[in-house]
Amino acid sequence: MCTSVVEAKEQLKEREQLYGKTHPMTVRGLVELADVYFVEDNFLEAEQMYWQALEASHLSYGDKSEQTAGILESLAELYELQSLYTPASQLYRLSIDIREEIQGPNHPSTLSVKTNFAGFQRTYSPARSVA
Repeated sequence: MCTSVVEAKEQLKEREQLYGKTHPMTVRGLVELADVYFVEDNFLEAEQMYWQALEASHLSYGDKSEQTAGILESLAELYELQSLYTPASQLYRLSIDIREEIQGPNHPSTLSVKTNFAGFQRTYSPARSVA
């Protein structure tokens, strides 16, 4: 994984030149750049890169893939950190639906997202926010 925005941008540019904008390696580069922005709390840039990665993932892998589900989960986590609970919830659900369909309900990746979503629901349920 890249450790700086500059490094991630350079790698992404190389991948786009070598493979094209929707190749799996380029999708990975988009996610890596988004992850770096996320870690640096640059949520606006992270969001834009995750959406770009999601679009490229749809073109590269299709609507229902492990990669697409992973990007949806990353977006959900990003929105959760920004207190954008409705879109976070929707994206967690989409990620779970895709994983259940392609991997089954008891696959470790599916269970991991379900666990994250359950924690999200416990923390941010409407009942907890009533004073």
